[in-house]
Amino acid sequence: MTTTTLVLGAGGATGKKVVDYLVAKKQSKVIFGVRSPDKHKDLIAKLGVDASRQDVSSVDTLDFTNIDKVVFCCSAATYAGAHSVDYMGVVNCIDAAKKAGCVKHFVLISSRLVDPVNRWHPVRMILNTIKWNLMDNKFKGEQALLSSSIDYTIIRPGGLTDADAGAYIEACPAEGKLTATSICRSDVANVVVECLENEKAKGKIVELVSRERKDGEKGYEARLAEIF
Repeated sequence: MTTTTLVLGAGGATGKKVVDYLVAKKQSKVIFGVRSPDKHKDLIAKLGVDASRQDVSSVDTLDFTNIDKVVFCCSAATYAGAHSVDYMGVVNCIDAAKKAGCVKHFVLISSRLVDPVNRWHPVRMILNTIKWNLMDNKFKGEQALLSSSIDYTIIRPGGLTDADAGAYIEACPAEGKLTATSICRSDVANVVVECLENEKAKGKIVELVSRERKDGEKGYEARLAEIF
């Protein structure tokens, strides 16, 4: 039976990658969820996907009817938007998922360093300042998902880059130790696609970075398959 996956924030840099890779896999019907579908009509037509107006900051616009899986790729675009998007946006989506009663897996793309134990880390402090309390609100969004009854996966990437996919992906549980600090959006998108197809991904928080592959290390596809 074909599943339906709604990608929220599909018009963003990471969301576009997730949609692109899901379409290439051809294992799920993909819904391009954005605040303003008309703004992305050319891309939507090119990808051949359905679009849906879904504004995570406005619960009245959210409709998850017949949605099996949700990928939350949204993040505040404005200085003061983190509370309404990164925190309440997740809460609103949880409510919409519960109302629909059909969502089997909710994947949240968060960030490394969101946990307040890292409050004095300079990178966290900078991100919390650039966008008012961004990291604090991302963490609250995580906590809302953790306390819900929905099967979840939380993905915490390091600093996002636009490099090509194919580096060696390092992964660890929440607050684990990793040697690198960044990861490209394409690698994150590939991990999202993998977790949507892997039952072992449910109920996990995974932190991700990527680095140059060393001699003898597994190839890209093999590494993806063992992340969870």
